[in-house]
Amino acid sequence: MADVRDPLMHPPRMPWGTLLFLGLDAAVLAGVGAAALFGRPAWAPPAAAAAFALVTGYLAFRILAPWMEVHAAFLVGDLERRLAPPREVVIRSDRPEPTRILNGTVRVGEADAVEPDGDRPIRELLVGLIRAAQVNGWGIRSLVGLRIQTSAGEIPITDPLWRAATDLLAERGFLRKTPAGSVPLQDPEVLVAWARSGRLGPEIRRRLGPYLPAPSPSPIPAEAPLG
Repeated sequence: MADVRDPLMHPPRMPWGTLLFLGLDAAVLAGVGAAALFGRPAWAPPAAAAAFALVTGYLAFRILAPWMEVHAAFLVGDLERRLAPPREVVIRSDRPEPTRILNGTVRVGEADAVEPDGDRPIRELLVGLIRAAQVNGWGIRSLVGLRIQTSAGEIPITDPLWRAATDLLAERGFLRKTPAGSVPLQDPEVLVAWARSGRLGPEIRRRLGPYLPAPSPSPIPAEAPLG
């Protein structure tokens, strides 16, 4: 599987050079100001150290605060989901073996069976994501952390996967993405029908393929003994 960096799990990169430069500037100004204002040079080092810590800490917090808020909400939601008692959601129960969502895992059933072609894992991924959104909503905080069981293995919904899938659905007119959230423009059954048997195209394979589990290497057959 390609190494995809998940911004939900990794804090933003810090501009340490800029932060240290501004912190040192504040330290020098505070040290000189304390010595000049109070007439005590011995107060300059503590004032400089305090100014350096306060300025660098404040600037770093301003950069990290949005990520910390989203990350904390994800951790709380994931912990609540793991500690919650077993809960099963059955979708389309009028047909045998419906799609189920059990303990955060979407299991695509016979009711949503996809075409058994080369795109089967991607189709199952899309069907599972659409069904999960049908129950939980299309927001990133509602879907990230869930898992989808496909024929290629279990796939966790991460921030990049959510963005790639919703962008693809929006480009095809199934979804509208706004700053306030994502809004489906079609009935869920229309989206599922397209994902099950519609033409996906190479762009979908290119953008969703990296999130599929890497195929396990086939064992090397042992050579027959000579003689």
